[in-house]
Amino acid sequence: EFASTAMTEEPFLSLLQHFKKQSRPIKDMNKKSAIHNMFMGSLTWVYYHELGHLMQEHGYIRKKYAGLQEKSYIEDCESTGEHQLSGRDAVISHVTELAADVEATQWCMQELIRHFLPNVMDNDENDLKEFKNTLHLFICGLSCTLYRFYGERPLIIKEEVEGSHPYPIRRLDLCISNMYEKLDFNGYGEVMHSMNRTQLVHLCLGAAESVGFYWLWKYSQKPVVPENFLAGAGIFFDPYKKSYWSSIIKVWDEIEPDIKEIRRFGNELGILTFTDYTRSDILGDSK
Repeated sequence: EFASTAMTEEPFLSLLQHFKKQSRPIKDMNKKSAIHNMFMGSLTWVYYHELGHLMQEHGYIRKKYAGLQEKSYIEDCESTGEHQLSGRDAVISHVTELAADVEATQWCMQELIRHFLPNVMDNDENDLKEFKNTLHLFICGLSCTLYRFYGERPLIIKEEVEGSHPYPIRRLDLCISNMYEKLDFNGYGEVMHSMNRTQLVHLCLGAAESVGFYWLWKYSQKPVVPENFLAGAGIFFDPYKKSYWSSIIKVWDEIEPDIKEIRRFGNELGILTFTDYTRSDILGDSK
């Protein structure tokens, strides 16, 4: 409703006129179905996120590599920010959350393709339309979920790694880039779902940014868009990539061998990875 009402009003039109990734209202789907698809998509992602923690034994990893000894389970609904982790404990927590995010994203993309594109290279127009609409709504639902789970804590990103969970913007940047990377299939995805890389990026980021504007419009006390507020720029444009993402990559390299050894099942595409280009840009090397 927000995308088809408030975002069509003059203040938003003026703000969005330079955006190529504008979110469009879903066509050929009634309100009840749209709500159902958003909810089920986000619930499915949460399920696979928690499964990702279990698959990779993150309770064990957090005990082994950090000082998180007080409990052996993962708690993902602590949205008040009362228990602020810092230092290595925070980095380990963030890394394992991001690793579970990637597992969940892989499972959800796999299930969307299986359900809506059953004929692989010969899907009809209705299949393609349903896939695009559901992908759009899935990203809207996921974005709402990450903002909601983060609660009322400030959304402005900081340089240091703190707390138990990454900022929603950073999680979305990683999840969404994973989505269009996987759906692109090295350029072959267009045969399956009729969207090239550019169209995938615009659909995914348009959906996420519409939720960012909605969250700001509904909950913010300030009538301006904070700097670095919207998902979509990616980790390369994170102003603190040399500190935040450098810490994440270095710790992931430390724990990845254990993760791969004890990971119980799943497609290898569900493993968190950083490309040589990313490493070179952030770490200054090409490991």
